[in-house]
Amino acid sequence: MPATTIGTYTDPVQALNNGLKTYFMPIIVSQINDETSPLYAALKKNTESVTGNAFKLTMKIGRSGGLGARDETGALPEASSRPRRQVAVDTANLFAHFEISDKLLVTSTDTRMSFGAEATDQIKDLTADAADWVRRNLNTDHFGVFGTTAAGSTTTKLNLAAGSLINAFSPGQSIDLGTVAAGVMTVTNPKCQIASVDYPGNAIILKTALATAPAAGVSICLAGSFGKEMVGLAEILTPNNTLYGIDRNTEKWFNPQFVDKANAALNSIWIKQTINAIRSRTGEDADFIAMSPDMAVAYLQEREAIMQNIDYMVLNGGFRVAKYNDIPISEEEYFIPNSIGVFSMKTLKQAMAKDWHWLGHGSSGDPLQLRDGYPVYHGTMACYANILAEKPAALGLIKNIKPVV
Repeated sequence: MPATTIGTYTDPVQALNNGLKTYFMPIIVSQINDETSPLYAALKKNTESVTGNAFKLTMKIGRSGGLGARDETGALPEASSRPRRQVAVDTANLFAHFEISDKLLVTSTDTRMSFGAEATDQIKDLTADAADWVRRNLNTDHFGVFGTTAAGSTTTKLNLAAGSLINAFSPGQSIDLGTVAAGVMTVTNPKCQIASVDYPGNAIILKTALATAPAAGVSICLAGSFGKEMVGLAEILTPNNTLYGIDRNTEKWFNPQFVDKANAALNSIWIKQTINAIRSRTGEDADFIAMSPDMAVAYLQEREAIMQNIDYMVLNGGFRVAKYNDIPISEEEYFIPNSIGVFSMKTLKQAMAKDWHWLGHGSSGDPLQLRDGYPVYHGTMACYANILAEKPAALGLIKNIKPVV
């Protein structure tokens, strides 16, 4: 966020409230929606009406039935429109909450409201962390588990199993530990605060020791978030599961294009084959490619091996990315490991009941509110949304590609 001055106020609380409402919010929305990652920026974000607590989505299946050749004077084909299925997708309630003491608020500002003030630095940090959170959520699933414990964990050090998203963990986060069965998490250790993260060692250090060391296979998610996050690509791109209440094990038309390469070395011809499969089966043109970081390296290595240059392009938001036949390739930090996704983005969107906004208080709708009995102010950003794949067959996943050693 750029440095700026927002008017002149004698009351720092009034100054910050005014800044949050009139200046910060448009910048925050732009940074989260358009600058989080190339893939998230390319995702359509539409304000949708909500019935009850859910978005209503109509799915078209197959082809019209009123087609056919007949005798010159024979009966016409029976008219039959494309079959439709309507599904209801609950809104996910996303919140970003911060607190600031009255003393810090007073001592970190003068008569001007400046983005350089320590108080407003917290808002910038909250925005950056919210952007990383939605980026991780988009690439995972609504359960919100992004790590599991490995053998050898202690009461203060949690070793993470392979496939855990170590980069999604940071000091200061509050996490729940528990066991997951049939879509339900039994929390054994709630609200554990992370003191530090050993990124090279793939481990988390807790601020307070647990009563007992967790066994291998314990699930980890943000505190209180299990099962409440947005639907993500990891579940949209998994065939034969249940998505939006549709059992894709029996209703195959709702499955994505999917191929398991069983640890074979990358061959970029697979991307073209997936593009062709999407077009032939849905009539849609693929216009975006996402790769996990290990596959981005494998793609570069394959291009070098066949002595072929890599072309680049600049997307909205200023992202400079590689391209494949004029289709942008985004290296997505939290994308499914050892995988490449091929998408028709017109069939994928983030439906919003309401975009990011401050929860206002009082008649003036001020974002800051004093906590009862404490010299501390707090504020909350909220967004009510979910990810809707209107035509999963227009999305493809090439999985289990051999990573570069």
